[in-house]
Amino acid sequence: MIWINLIRVLTSLILTSGILIGIGFIVVQYLTNPFANLPPRPTFSEERTGSQITGKSSTPQLSPSPEVAQTAQSILSVEPSPIEDNKTRSLARITWPEGVILRDNPSKNARRIGGVTYNQTVILLETSPDGQWQRVQVEQSGEQGWLKGNNLEPVD
Repeated sequence: MIWINLIRVLTSLILTSGILIGIGFIVVQYLTNPFANLPPRPTFSEERTGSQITGKSSTPQLSPSPEVAQTAQSILSVEPSPIEDNKTRSLARITWPEGVILRDNPSKNARRIGGVTYNQTVILLETSPDGQWQRVQVEQSGEQGWLKGNNLEPVD
């Protein structure tokens, strides 16, 4: 009689443990399965084969007007002017952790012309009349533009 009760208790413990382990395994599989499959790799135009390029695209192909193309070419061909006098230049470092946006005018609505990364050194060229914006030249690339003045710290 004692042996039968002992066998029943052990059997119920083994079955209960097995069921709980199985349910736990299923839950883990259910929660981690969406992360196991990677999304399809995008195909860029430089990577396409000849047969992929000749196929019809569902998006219309737009070409710029001659005036827009000429304006874009003139903007791209402008060389930034270097600072002539190295003695009077004032250096500053970008302090915003995500970097800052270079704009063509001192305004949040101005066109974005580039960016400067965190801790990169720039040359201060001028400050806007309201003191909120500063025109800078990126020391490494020579690119010039406006950025918010509170994102800089002077370099000694």
